[in-house]
Amino acid sequence: MWETVKHRKQGKQEREREEKEKREREEKEKRERERQEKEKQGEEKREEEKQEEEEQEKQDEATLDSCRRQLQGIKQKYQRLEQHIQTSKETNEKLGDEINKMRAWVLIAYERFQTLYEEQPVGEAHQTTQESPDQMQETQELPDQVREDEKLPEEETQATSEEVQTSK
Repeated sequence: MWETVKHRKQGKQEREREEKEKREREEKEKRERERQEKEKQGEEKREEEKQEEEEQEKQDEATLDSCRRQLQGIKQKYQRLEQHIQTSKETNEKLGDEINKMRAWVLIAYERFQTLYEEQPVGEAHQTTQESPDQMQETQELPDQVREDEKLPEEETQATSEEVQTSK
């Protein structure tokens, strides 16, 4: 009997020990699975972060390339604008020279007319009626001479205008 009780007690202790070992094993396996799952999740998270970084780098590179192309386009526009400005400056200089020539011509014409006016005697209207036909012809020749003088600056102006147009 004692043996039966002892045997039962040992059987009970052995079952408890086996159950305890089984629970410990299950807990250990559970902790191991959780650890592996956490590692797996951590690895997946790192992979996701790495992919996001790579995508962000690709987007940044694409944006940078786009900015470079835009900058190149702006530089080209700036260079063309500078060329147009330089051409305009040259054209303005030529036109300025042309204007100065015309001013000089106008001044010369004005001085000639003033000289003619000053040389004419007072009461010319009265004398004109008394002029001989030869004198009237001389008076009419003066405007013709002025017209010939006008032709020279017109030819120069036309030549300068043609030069400006060809330089464009």
